[in-house]
Parts: sequence; structure tokens; C-alpha cells
Amino acid sequence: MKHFFYLYCILLCILYSCNKSNVITIEYYPIDPIRPKNRFYKYIHKNNTIEKIQLPDNICKLDRDLLNTLGISFRYTNTIKSIILPNSVTSIGDGVFDNCYTLSSIKIPNSVTSIGDSAFYKCLSLTSIEIPNSVTSIGNYAFSWCRSLASIEIPNSVISIGDGAFSACCDSLTSIKIPNSVTYIGDSAFFYCTSLTSIEIPNSVTSIGNGAFSRCYDLTSIYVDKNNQHYTSIDGILYNKNITTLICCPNEKTEITIPTTVTSIENGAFANCNSLKSIEIPNSVTYIGNSAFADCHSLRSIEIPNSVTYIGDSAFADCHSLTSIEIPNSVTYIGNGAFYDCNSLKSIEIPNSVTSIGNGAFERCHSLTSIEIPNSVTCIGNNTFLSCDTLSSIKIPNSVISIGDSAFCWCSDLTSIEIPNSVASIGNYAFYSCDALTTIEISNSVTSIGSLTSIETPNSVTSIGNFAFHGCYALTSIEIPNNVTSIGDSAFWLCDALTSIEIPNSVTSIGNGAFEGCDALTSIEIPNSVTYIGHRAFAYCHSLTSIEIPNSVTSSGYNIFVGCYNLESVYIDGNNYYISADGELYTKE
Repeated sequence: MKHFFYLYCILLCILYSCNKSNVITIEYYPIDPIRPKNRFYKYIHKNNTIEKIQLPDNICKLDRDLLNTLGISFRYTNTIKSIILPNSVTSIGDGVFDNCYTLSSIKIPNSVTSIGDSAFYKCLSLTSIEIPNSVTSIGNYAFSWCRSLASIEIPNSVISIGDGAFSACCDSLTSIKIPNSVTYIGDSAFFYCTSLTSIEIPNSVTSIGNGAFSRCYDLTSIYVDKNNQHYTSIDGILYNKNITTLICCPNEKTEITIPTTVTSIENGAFANCNSLKSIEIPNSVTYIGNSAFADCHSLRSIEIPNSVTYIGDSAFADCHSLTSIEIPNSVTYIGNGAFYDCNSLKSIEIPNSVTSIGNGAFERCHSLTSIEIPNSVTCIGNNTFLSCDTLSSIKIPNSVISIGDSAFCWCSDLTSIEIPNSVASIGNYAFYSCDALTTIEISNSVTSIGSLTSIETPNSVTSIGNFAFHGCYALTSIEIPNNVTSIGDSAFWLCDALTSIEIPNSVTSIGNGAFEGCDALTSIEIPNSVTYIGHRAFAYCHSLTSIEIPNSVTSSGYNIFVGCYNLESVYIDGNNYYISADGELYTKE
């Protein structure tokens, strides 16, 4: 122990030396397992004039394990502006300098061969960096969110640029030269480099990832070396060499003619092309990828040819000016969020070829008044029509077997809906807050109800789920069939117009807040089958004047009748657990 204590004391003395020029020189790092944990971090914050760090000459692999051994962390330091690396360093590991907010300059020695993932992530003050020609790989998100980075020179030794390597270098990076050594450009490599105006792809590049240049708002053109064997460009638009795949269109393009050789529009190909008002897709195209036209805010109309079979996730999401679109009979799949937040879209016709409508496909289409679902569709996904608040009518065909969670949630203009015999399940919150919905007819085929509003419930239903009729302000009556055994939490919460309800003697439990806030409810009969009444089950039922608790109830929650200001009496008959006295409920204990 004395040996370790002595070594620790020596370490504390020599680990950091500080001179008058506000430089810390780290002269030694311990191999012994005793570490001055967090001492560096505390020292830097206590001495907030420290601006420069010099690392010792005997470091080879600079990574987090080494920094932990040294007791060093550069993360979230707010004074360090410069770091000097020794010529002995051969690699900069993952996340070594991430979130070093004040770091403005660093010289990478020519001994370094690789820069790890997130190595300089969110170095917000870094304005420039020189990468030596010894480096062969730049890791994923290595310089991501270096928002002050105005210039960077990639040497001709680099072979791969990782995913998101320079993503969100937003305001300052206007140009970058990719050397002829690079073969791989990763997904989102230059994503959200908003000031980048042009980029040139050398002949060495063999692979470009998805969305490599997405959201580069000032990008006017992408040039490809004519000798490149894998890619080409026409009018500044990036294609594969055979011109069968359109990969990326610069955001500043206003008019585009897609060659008739193109069969696939790749993920994010036209994303954020805010000046694009219309586009004609040729008959050769069969595939429209994920987010292909997402955030094209000026796009008003688009004609999809009958060659297209697939519309990807978020393909037209946030196209706020899109008023109409015709989907051809060839399309079989409409992806998740395909038309999300197309708030000017008034109508859409879905052809008989479509078998599946993805989750959130038409979510937040605020101008959509009507839609006809063909009898080829078998599933309406979660959130499919959520917040389509002008949708007044919809016909669900006999082919549909399931309606997903929140499928019609907040469709406030929807007045009626008929659920066909084919539907077996209705998801949670499916018709939540459909304030205008007065009638809904559900067939006997339904075995599961999650969230509905106003309904004649078929005999096949065995449970009423949590929030099933939550906030159905216009609901005046409901008939619960004899097969229902449980009424879920908040099932009829805030059903203001509900005046009476008959609970069948099959029900054994009434959930928490099941009838809370039912202002118009004047009476309710609890059958002798009920064994549990949940917390606040009848809270704030202002019109309720009396209620009888059957002898079957063995347990209950708290505040069952809180806020029932007109409740005059609670009756108990032969119950072994509860009694009533002067109209108030007590446990027998």
C-alpha cells in the first residue's frame, strides 16, 4: 500500500505542469492501475485559463482507454483551444475529442493513419484542420457537427470517408475536394452541409451511400469524373454509370428531366429540393425510394407512371404544396409516412393493386376530405390517417382485416364509419378524439377493440380496452354485450353526453377512471359479477345521485366518487368488505 500511495503522490506532482503561457504539458502517464480519475477534468475547470494541451511523446494509439488511464477527458471542456499531438501517435480513436466545444485548432502529425468514429464530433469551434497524407480512413461522424469548419483538405491517401463523416458542418463549409484515392463515401457523409455549393466525385469512387449529399441546401451541381466506371452526372445530377438509378439531385435545381433509362429513384434523391415545382417521372421507373421527394415544399403536382410498383417510406413526406397525386394501378405498396404532412393534399385515389398502406401514410394531411380505400387493401396501419382533421367520410372495404393503433385518431370531422365483417382487430386509440363521430357500426367479426368512440358493440367483443371511448363528447348511449368481462382504464373518460349505461353481469372489473368526467351520467347499475372497481372510476360524475355497490366487490381503488357533488347516497347490501353509513362508503375494517 505504501508503494502505491508513494507512486500516486509522484503521479499527481508530475502529471500536469503548467507554465505562464497557459499550456499544460502531460509528461507522464501511469501504467499502474491506480488512476487519478477525473482529476484532469476538475483541474481544467478549476484553472479556467488553460488553453493548450501538449500530450507526451510516448503515445502511439490515442484512444479512450488511454485517456482513462491518464485520467483525462476533453469532453465538455470550455477553455481548451489547442491540442498538440506528438509524432508518435498512429491513430486517433473513437470519440477522443468529441464535444470539446472550444477546440479551434489541432495539428494531426503525419504518423496518424486513421481517424476514428466521432473523433472530433461537435468540436463546435474547430475552424480548419489539416489531415496529413498518412491517413487512409476517416471514421463515421468523425467531424460531424463541426459547425465552424470552413475548410478541410482531404489528402490523396484517404480511401474511405465514413457515414456522416462531415454531416452538419452547416454554416461554413462551402467546398470540399475529394481526392482520387477515395473509393467509398458513406451514408449521409456530407448530410446537412448547408453551405456546400458544389462537389466533384473522382474516378476512384466505387460506392456512394444513401443520402450522402442530402439537405445540402446550396448545392447546385455534382460533377463526376468522366473516367469513373461506377457513376456519372448529367446536368449536375448524380446517376449510376448506366443511368438506370438516379441517386441525388442538388437542392437548388428547379427543372428536371429524368432520362427514360432510369428505373429507380433512390432514397432521398430529391429530398429538400425546395425550388422544384413539378416533375415528370418516365414510364421506365419502377421504384421510388424512401424520402425520395421528402421536403420538396414547392412541389405542387406529380404524375407517377403505371410502371411504378413501390412507393417507399416518407417518399413524399412534408411536400406542403402538393395538392393532388394519382397513384397508378401498378403500385402494390404505399410506405410508412409516404404522404406524411402533405397538408395541401385534398384527395387521393388508391388503386386496386395496393395491398398494404403503411403506418402514418397520410398522417397530418389536414386538407384531405375524402379517400376511397380499394378492396385489395388488407391492413390499415398505425397512425395512417391520424390528424386528418377535415376527413369527413371514408369507406373501409371488406378486404381489411385490421385497423391499427391511432389509425383515425383526431379525425375531428369524421361523422360516421362502417367497419366491415372482415375486420378482426381495431387498435388502441383508433378513433380517439373523433369529436364529430356520432355513429359507428362494427360487425360481429371484431374480437378486439382498442380505442373507439360511438358504437353498437357486437357480441364477439370480450373486453373494452383502455381509453376505448376516451373523449367521445357526443356519445349518448352504448350497449355493452354479455361477453365483455372487463372495462379498461379511462374507457369512457369525458364522455360528457353519456346519460346512462348498462353494465352486463359478465363484467368482473371496472378500470381506473373508467367513467371519470361523465357529467351527464345520472345513474348506473353495477352488476353482482364485478369484483373490482378502480381508482376514480366514477370521479366527477356531477349528475350521479345514487349508486349501489354489489356484494361481489372485494377490492376497490381510492377516490372512486371524488367530485360527485350531487351524489346523495351509496348503498351496500350484504358485502363482506364494505359498508355504507349515512350514504357514505367505508371498509368494514
